[in-house]
Amino acid sequence: MSMLIIFKSVCRRGALLGMLAALLCGILLCGSLTDETELPRCGMTGGGTDACAAALREVLEGDGLLPYTDESALRAAMQRGEISIGVILPDDLTARLAARDTHGVIRFLDTPTAVFAPLHRLRVTARLIEIYAPYLVSGALADAKVDRSPEEMRAAIDAYLADDAPFRFTYETVSGTPITVEGLGIRAVRGCISLLFLCLFGFFACPFDGETLRRLTGRLGAKNTLWRLILPGVFSVLLLTVSVTAAALALCDACFGTGAMALLPAAACYAVFLSGIGLILAMLFGDAMQKSLFLSVLTLLSVAFCPIFFDLPALLGFAWVRFLLPPSFFAFAESGGVRPWAAAAAILTSAVGLYALCLRRPRKN
Repeated sequence: MSMLIIFKSVCRRGALLGMLAALLCGILLCGSLTDETELPRCGMTGGGTDACAAALREVLEGDGLLPYTDESALRAAMQRGEISIGVILPDDLTARLAARDTHGVIRFLDTPTAVFAPLHRLRVTARLIEIYAPYLVSGALADAKVDRSPEEMRAAIDAYLADDAPFRFTYETVSGTPITVEGLGIRAVRGCISLLFLCLFGFFACPFDGETLRRLTGRLGAKNTLWRLILPGVFSVLLLTVSVTAAALALCDACFGTGAMALLPAAACYAVFLSGIGLILAMLFGDAMQKSLFLSVLTLLSVAFCPIFFDLPALLGFAWVRFLLPPSFFAFAESGGVRPWAAAAAILTSAVGLYALCLRRPRKN
């Protein structure tokens, strides 16, 4: 059985069309997340009715925190799984901070499934300091014999912020290339491509074994087997995958404006890389079941260890593991330049060369 035979077979069964449809729908679904950059859902309640408390609630809502009427409603939402983290602000928040009572002023509710809880705490704390800085600083100034009321402090801080942003940040890659802050949509699209490409190219590699290739070579010859059966199938799947990906990314840009089309060169490079890896996987010993098991383990490790949707190895201290897995090549391809393309082309060329050597090797009688 050759790659072209497999290609025609899965087309008749609809397997290829189904996988390409899953790729198209997955990219569109991830792209629909647009440019939101919020952390997982977090809820809040309380805070009082004065102007400062209202301002704090407003900025927290702008950060993506969901408001609830009271503590019981917040806890009920957490029990239903709607949110994983809750923030409870006391009704006398402004009075307590004016009296310099900062101990236990905010309560955080966590669940066993909460992720990034420390980031939520830091965000809420930063907003608290931003809004209540006059109350926190004016007391210290009074101790230093500087007579400034919280209202005067607030006016001075607002004037300073209105004049110009006090901090300016720039973002660049490790190689120094400037980048912009990404939204959740484009990160999710990248993760979708990383995983679905891996599954798609592995799907066509798993049915192969060396004995099948040697039988084909005995009947057709090494040259015909390679150039008329194997390579046409490889490049057919490669071109179809890249074409569907390009269409999906273009639709994402047209419908959601995520800027996902910028991922196409890296996705194409990643597809070339996986084509070579798939050819090498097809030449490995073992039957289709063993190769499918290997691919499943590789995919699960990629989800857990590659920085697709979250970066678990960086949190646990063994970030080097992710560079052993295929999706890391996608990030390498996004760095730009000729090196990723050269690496992908080298992998694919080496795989084709290994195939040619294996096909020309005489069979054992």
